[in-house]
Amino acid sequence: MELKCEDGACETGEVNDTPIQKMDNKKDSLIYFGDPMCSWCWGITNNLDKIKDQYADQFDFELVLGGLRPGGGEAWTPAFREMIKGHWEHVEKASGQPFDYSFFDREVFNYDTEPPARAVRVVRDLAPEKEWDFYKALQRLFYAENKDISDVSILKQQCEQLGIDAKQFEILFTSPGYKQLVKQDFI
Repeated sequence: MELKCEDGACETGEVNDTPIQKMDNKKDSLIYFGDPMCSWCWGITNNLDKIKDQYADQFDFELVLGGLRPGGGEAWTPAFREMIKGHWEHVEKASGQPFDYSFFDREVFNYDTEPPARAVRVVRDLAPEKEWDFYKALQRLFYAENKDISDVSILKQQCEQLGIDAKQFEILFTSPGYKQLVKQDFI
């Protein structure tokens, strides 16, 4: 498979349909490191979906949460907002993914990526078959709809939309154990 990469965004070229032959008949794993609040991760989601679909019979897909900015902490200054906005504009231009720039009108924001990553980690255990859909939904909510995906009520609404037990989700999401467990992905 040929990847066409320009300005940091990659897309697949023509895909060779010849299956990969393996001696042991086990599928390889496609391991993807991503973060729900990573703009480039949002930018490549559609292409990654195509790869996952095209090679589903050859690869098991595994999402590892990258921990882009766990704990956040950087001051929400005009300079920080402009830096982030510049990244978003670049990703939007390269990928065509939608972005809601009213996000930058917020007076205060802690760009802490740990809570949404922890939410995805909880869904991995509650409904592993829905982990990728939940991850993508959080990206859409954050980037295209300007929702605070660290807000447990937003996360529970998304669980309900995907048929995931929102009460059980909240119990696990707020537990000290999952606050530690998600860090295993970050390593």
